[in-house]
This record gives sequence, structure tokens and C-alpha cells, in this order.
Amino acid sequence: MVPSLPQSAGKGERDGRPVVSKFYDLVDQVTALLRQHGRLSYRALVRQFGLDDARLADLVFELIEVQRVAVDQNGTILVLAQEAPPPSPDPAEADQESSHSASPPAGPDEAEAERRHLSVLFCDLAGSAMLSAVLDPEELRDVLREYQTACAAVVERFGGVIARQVADGLLVNFGYPRAHDDDA
Repeated sequence: MVPSLPQSAGKGERDGRPVVSKFYDLVDQVTALLRQHGRLSYRALVRQFGLDDARLADLVFELIEVQRVAVDQNGTILVLAQEAPPPSPDPAEADQESSHSASPPAGPDEAEAERRHLSVLFCDLAGSAMLSAVLDPEELRDVLREYQTACAAVVERFGGVIARQVADGLLVNFGYPRAHDDDA
């Protein structure tokens, strides 16, 4: 059964907000807004579409985990996901193409450039799929926020930077943008 949002007598507007009768109509409208604006706050979605917490959680899950058109930023903003280039059939070709076609990044003068070690860490919450089947969406959101807060504190303590955060996954850099002697 497809969940539906509150309906008025037909389509149109209710309290100055568009009435969306089907869940995937909502998904399509929010996807179009994301493509238009690049980022949307959860507050704006609640105000624009009259969503309650459960429907907002369902919408966010659909956009991030299922459709993969958005990523979460700090638990308050949806950001349009960037599409990755298609994988090359031969890794050697990809290396050759990138070395020939890539221009050097804009940055400091060569006199200021430095070689550094960079460590990249990916971590996620073990058993999160099982948790999502057992917990209510609001409870799962609270668990994920506590997990993300705890991880952020540890990363900061060791001088790392969270490069990307999606659902229960974290991509962390150590040694960038600031290098430390023990990053590698």
C-alpha cells in the first residue's frame, strides 16, 4: 500500500500549500525542487508540504537510500547528490585518461606546495539495517544522531575532518586540510 498525505477535496492548494495525494507524487516534486535549488532544509519541506515527522522520515529515506538523489547534511538539510562518472572497464585506461586530461588543481604556488600523507577512513554503524526494521523512524533518527555526534567528537579529537556523511556512513580524512606528523 502506498502511503498518502492528507488530502482535501481534490488537488489544488490547502492553506497556501500544494496538496499532494500520493507519496511518489511528493517524491517527484521534492526531487524536482532539489534539482532546481540544489539543497532544501527539512523545515522548508515540512512547511511546503505540511509533513509530519513520520512522513518526513519516509520521504528522506526514499530520497537518500532508495532513489539516491540526495544526501543528508547535519540531519537538517537535503543536498542534491552528485552523479559519479561511469566506471572505466580498464583501470589502466582510467589512469592514463586522468593523467592526460586532468589539469592541475588551482592552489598555492609550487613553492608553497607540500607532499603529505592522507589517511581516509570509512565507518558505518554495524546492524543499522536490523535497527531500522525494529525501531520507529524517529527512534532510529535519534540513534543515528547520537552515533554521528559520538563519531564527530572522536574524529575531531584526532584532527580529522568528516568529508561525507550519508545515513549511518561516514567518510573521514586525516591529514587534510591540515597535515599532522602521525596521520599515516
